[in-house]
Amino acid sequence: MDVTVNGCTASDAATITNLTPPTVDLGLDQVVCPGASATFDATTAGATYLWNDGSTGPTLTTDVPGNYSVQVTVNGCSASDAAVLSNFNLQSVSLGPDRTIAHGSVMIDVTVAGATYFWNTGAITDSIAVSSTGTFWVDATLNGCAVRDSIDVSVTPLPVVDLGPDVAVCPGTQATLDATTPGGNYLWNNGAITPTITVGTGTWSVDVTVNGCTASDAATITNLTPPTVDLGLDQVVCPALQPPSMPPRQAPPTSGTMVPRDQHSPQTRRVTMPCK
Repeated sequence: MDVTVNGCTASDAATITNLTPPTVDLGLDQVVCPGASATFDATTAGATYLWNDGSTGPTLTTDVPGNYSVQVTVNGCSASDAAVLSNFNLQSVSLGPDRTIAHGSVMIDVTVAGATYFWNTGAITDSIAVSSTGTFWVDATLNGCAVRDSIDVSVTPLPVVDLGPDVAVCPGTQATLDATTPGGNYLWNNGAITPTITVGTGTWSVDVTVNGCTASDAATITNLTPPTVDLGLDQVVCPALQPPSMPPRQAPPTSGTMVPRDQHSPQTRRVTMPCK
């Protein structure tokens, strides 16, 4: 900047820069055994501090679970951070409510950062797969503090669904398929939700669900082949004919001269009648 007085000029200059806000990091949330304390550290060179509980030191040590935050100021610039202190207790390792599952398996998870685990199955992982009915428990240990939780798992067997063998019916007729299962809900591939359906030819399947477990079966209905009957062509026959009446045959004489029989005698004449 130039300044002129009575014809005389003088200059000066100044530089404005941005201060860098302090970096504040209280670290991860902390989990401690009930009654144990934890320390949150916000130490920053040349800083002043103000915690949400009113304290002004660079660190805060407490055994009271809760949310903690700090404002750190250096050369008039402030920055903040926050962290949570909680007790390692049953809520920390809860396996959740008892469970009923369908045929198969279910994962039980008890993940807690930094903890070690021991299950009654012998596993030492943070989760296990369960496929059988029973009670399962885990001991989770963190910072020397151990907590146990347990869960009951019931595995429901699959329902038994049997539509029977495939069915053959006469053309134009139907068959009834029966999937009745106690406590079952039904869904057929034609959209029906009844335990039985009466249908014609085709392949029909059903899903039967009991206590959340579903099983399926299918059956095919086909037409029988009708027998082939052939009486042949129509027939035309002549009406039944009676031969013409002839005189009674005379008995040969018992004495006297023999008379030769005329070959055209009425007794030996053959008569042929035309078919009209």
